[in-house]
Amino acid sequence: MTFRKRLMYYLIGFGLGLFMVFAFILRDKKIDFWTPSEMIKSRLAEKPFLTTPHSACQMKCLKLYPAFVMMKVKDAKIEFKPGEQISEQCKTYKMEHNGTFMIFKICPNDATLEDIHLAKDSCNCPN
Repeated sequence: MTFRKRLMYYLIGFGLGLFMVFAFILRDKKIDFWTPSEMIKSRLAEKPFLTTPHSACQMKCLKLYPAFVMMKVKDAKIEFKPGEQISEQCKTYKMEHNGTFMIFKICPNDATLEDIHLAKDSCNCPN
């Protein structure tokens, strides 16, 4: 049997194996845990949740609590724009989930909610 024929049989078997793994094992699994947005969300979830006086006022006005905000973060879309990060240690990310806009500053030791607002509601909180 020639090398080319052996390689063809190997690739066919390997392809069938990959198909079976994805079709039967990974069919209902969420496998995007390695994407940048998922890595940021996991980093945000593992750090202590802090608020600024402005964001605390907004949360109180909108009747939101930290656990509910973190649930929104899990399904939020992160806007990646160059030049918006504060420094190498602390980075700022804008997130949006169903009309709720959030700005988080993630530092090595904590994560701070800088701003939160809804598209339809507004609060008169001091900056």
